[in-house]
Amino acid sequence: MTSVVSIRAIRRHFFVVSTRAALARFALSFAFAGKWVLPVLAAGLMPDLEVCESKIIPMVPRGELLARAEDLRDSADRFRHYDYDRCYRLGRSCFNEVDSKIMNGVERDSYSACRHLETTNRGDQVDWLRKKQIFVGCLIADMEKRAQSFEDKAKDANGVGRVTVSTVLGDLERRSGVVDAATLKRLAGGSTWCSTRGGNEVRVLCEDGSGALADGKGQKVISWQVEPDGRLCFVTFDGPQTCYSVSINGGLFALHAPDGRVLDVVRIVPRVEASWSESCSKPR
Repeated sequence: MTSVVSIRAIRRHFFVVSTRAALARFALSFAFAGKWVLPVLAAGLMPDLEVCESKIIPMVPRGELLARAEDLRDSADRFRHYDYDRCYRLGRSCFNEVDSKIMNGVERDSYSACRHLETTNRGDQVDWLRKKQIFVGCLIADMEKRAQSFEDKAKDANGVGRVTVSTVLGDLERRSGVVDAATLKRLAGGSTWCSTRGGNEVRVLCEDGSGALADGKGQKVISWQVEPDGRLCFVTFDGPQTCYSVSINGGLFALHAPDGRVLDVVRIVPRVEASWSESCSKPR
């Protein structure tokens, strides 16, 4: 009975959390259109906002990813030496006597992807051979493609080839001038923006366009987007959309009004912590 109650409690908890998240996303989707479908969330009503909710994806160790890629490439190499003559002579026994002998257990998805090319018509050997070669070629290409995918994931798992906020900040460290739209999108995805002009404003910008703002009055949900012209725009539930052009100088980012005035200067922290509202007060 205890286990049943516990499971029900866990399910109820996740239902409440997911429902709240869904409602927040639903409201944010109408924010940019100027339509408000939920009551205004005043600052301070949600003192511990959960931000940057993400689906937990099981991490596969880098070594295992590389091992899968190696198995696929080994199998592709064996299929390059496929015994077509023996397969034709064996007829329906070909799979058990030829294919299965060179398989190592990683080919199932490739067989599914190429199934539409398989031929069982052995009336004309030349025609059968042509179609069989196309089928086996499809298997080889699919296994090579899957192997490359695992190798790319292994690079990401090792931090190679991944463009992170830290990487972008490093590239911009010695630069000055206007920040373009593409760079802004990389800077905003999963970072904390700390005001250096008083007011204790902290903005968290999540990769999915959601976020949160903390100031001296409390915390509130926001959403953000980068316009094609390079402006960074914010929307809160209790205010209009505000857009800024962004420039960098000395490692700090200035938020400019349409008339060019600097409205704020921020320092970007390349992460979002659980206690995000306190991130800006921590040593760099």
